[in-house]
Amino acid sequence: MRSIFTFPPCTPSQRKEVTSLMSKIKPHRAFATEKFDRFRGLGQSLLATDRLATDMENFRISSDGTLKKRTGWRTHRYFPGTVRAFWEGTVSQTHWIFAVCLSTVYRIDPLMGTSNPVAELSTSSGRLEFFCFEDTLYLNDGNGLLYYNSNSGQFSPITPYVPLYGKNWDPLSPGAPNEDFNLLTNRVRISYVNSGLQSIFKFPFYVKSIDSLLVDGKVVTDYFFTSGNNYFSLPAERIGYTVEVAVETMLNRDAKGIDSTKRAVVYDGRHHSTLCLYGGGYSYEIYCSRYVSKGSISAAQAHYLKVLPLYFTSENVQRIGDRAFPITSLCPYNNRLLAFTAHSTWEIQCPNDSSNDVSVSLLYPEMGCTAPYGVTICNSKPVFVNHEGIFMMTVPRSENERPTVTRISDGISDLFNLGIAEGCVMRAEPLFHELWIRDPNTSHDRVLVYNYQLGEWYVFTNIKASYFIDLPNFKGFVNNNLVLIFDNTVYTDNFEAITASYLSGYFDFSRPELKKRSLRVTLCKNTPNTASELTLETEHAAKSFEIDSNEADKPDIFDARALMGRFRHLRFRIRTSGISDCRIYSLIFHANL
Repeated sequence: MRSIFTFPPCTPSQRKEVTSLMSKIKPHRAFATEKFDRFRGLGQSLLATDRLATDMENFRISSDGTLKKRTGWRTHRYFPGTVRAFWEGTVSQTHWIFAVCLSTVYRIDPLMGTSNPVAELSTSSGRLEFFCFEDTLYLNDGNGLLYYNSNSGQFSPITPYVPLYGKNWDPLSPGAPNEDFNLLTNRVRISYVNSGLQSIFKFPFYVKSIDSLLVDGKVVTDYFFTSGNNYFSLPAERIGYTVEVAVETMLNRDAKGIDSTKRAVVYDGRHHSTLCLYGGGYSYEIYCSRYVSKGSISAAQAHYLKVLPLYFTSENVQRIGDRAFPITSLCPYNNRLLAFTAHSTWEIQCPNDSSNDVSVSLLYPEMGCTAPYGVTICNSKPVFVNHEGIFMMTVPRSENERPTVTRISDGISDLFNLGIAEGCVMRAEPLFHELWIRDPNTSHDRVLVYNYQLGEWYVFTNIKASYFIDLPNFKGFVNNNLVLIFDNTVYTDNFEAITASYLSGYFDFSRPELKKRSLRVTLCKNTPNTASELTLETEHAAKSFEIDSNEADKPDIFDARALMGRFRHLRFRIRTSGISDCRIYSLIFHANL
């Protein structure tokens, strides 16, 4: 007779052990059998044959359909106040750890664990972001960029690239601009070719101060200049053939724009990287950086020693949406950036060659993202949220093809709410093919998990994340003043046992019209160092069984008979609690009709 048991992938020794155990089972002859060997996730359905779970916590569904208890986390760092940003990684071949706690920026020693303040901010609340660009670590706090100066050991205000606005001009006749103004500064450089040995040099604007002056490559400090004028002069003994001056102009710079940005995305192109800043006073603007060569940086350092390759011009300011529907989030995707407003999705083409050209086009006008941190990449596809649900987008490589959008939250409307739509945080977990979503503004500790390989939803609890941390060297989350790290080698949360449970929907053995009796249940499981319970429920009664733990890595069989009286429908709950891995392979029911 064909066996009713099917086995998930396991080692030959495990398969032999399970076969030996199951061969000893002699279930009563059953007129109806219900077998669970590929478990389903959460969902809503009117069909009992869909086998969807009614409740499911801290079990994940493996690729073979078995239930496996999730792995855990542990405390990584404790801080005296709310952690607004955290970063751990390598810059210039040195490992660093930084955190912003209230208004203080701390540097943490990776070996000793000690914390030292390295900057004080003007704000003490709100989430902030560290980011790396051109091998330098930056912090964006909405009041101008800061960078980490490894020489001083402090976060300091940036000195952005100072453009060569005028190149080889005639002293008395300024020419056409060579490089546009940098939106980050009022400062520019101008070089003159003084073939006529003039003593007066004109500016095309009024100047507040002269920062530095080079004549024939040498520093000159004895010149004649009055703040507010549009010229300077040299004494006769200082006149030379080449003159380069660095000045601070009196032009009005709109600090409400780029200086107030709080969000940053780095796009890594084939030729160079592009830094995109957004989330400032003009919430519909994205500021895209221009490439600065090493030669240009070196030339600017003749006047400003600590110049950084940060160069933003008005030409590369991209306007998307409007004040009513500002930009909510940016997301790098393949060879482009995706920009979202609440109602539309845009595509930004950043430079992949030596040019600085940036272009913007409307990609999907009907739908956008409503949560500032509600977009990520899962399975090489963008996933985002809005008031209509959670969506996965397939973006074609051809510009002539239209993207396709699939709602993946169908069936979990009872778990999706306004808080998720407007304020959720997300992370992708490629190791388990999962998307994690959490509303940090609620008191519960629940995370929605979508297994995009299987198309199944489930829930993890006891992960009260204010936001997730996903860095190359660190995976974890922040909960108020705690930084916690995920650890896929343990099955405890901070050394406390994880409780996992699975509640099935009601099923009827494909014979809803008949009453059943004389129930027998067989469970194939691996539950070492774990207290487990199996509960069976009919429309009239319930019965629970305590399940013994077994040796590690050895599948075990639990077999029992349950006298439940006559019933039409049945459901089950599996509950485990322990410090070890736990796996549920299959559950089989036999019932006489």
